[in-house]
Amino acid sequence: MPGPTDAVFLPLAVADPGAALRLALWAVAGTSAGGLLAYGIGAQAFDEVGRPLLHLVGVSDRMLDTSRAAFERRGWLLVLLSTISPLPSKAVCIGAGAFGVPVALFVPALVAGRMLRFGTLAVVVRLAGPRLLDWLSRRAGVPPATTRIPARPLPE
Repeated sequence: MPGPTDAVFLPLAVADPGAALRLALWAVAGTSAGGLLAYGIGAQAFDEVGRPLLHLVGVSDRMLDTSRAAFERRGWLLVLLSTISPLPSKAVCIGAGAFGVPVALFVPALVAGRMLRFGTLAVVVRLAGPRLLDWLSRRAGVPPATTRIPARPLPE
């Protein structure tokens, strides 16, 4: 799913805390696949497409050289930090591909960071899901909802 995975993961996990860990694994798989795709875009299309677009919005070659140096020194760490923080991780993944972060360092950093992020969220939701849902209901001024999505019968 393009866009912020947390915006889909968190409501689903809060609605069904028992499924939070399974949902986290799906989120890790999907965001890792997206990160690999972004890495490929950076590796294959940065010089032809990315650099000219960045120049159009005022990014100079000097700024790009500074970014390249940062990725050459600690690219895997930038990837790891972007996956557990609010930084735009897809942009960092494109940069990792564009500036030559080795795949052998990129993939573990990407997957480990995503596992840490979604695993932590899943554990928090799993442990505090019902209380969190009740708190959110009170804050929104609506009656408390159930903590599980009721099963619907399959159409015949």
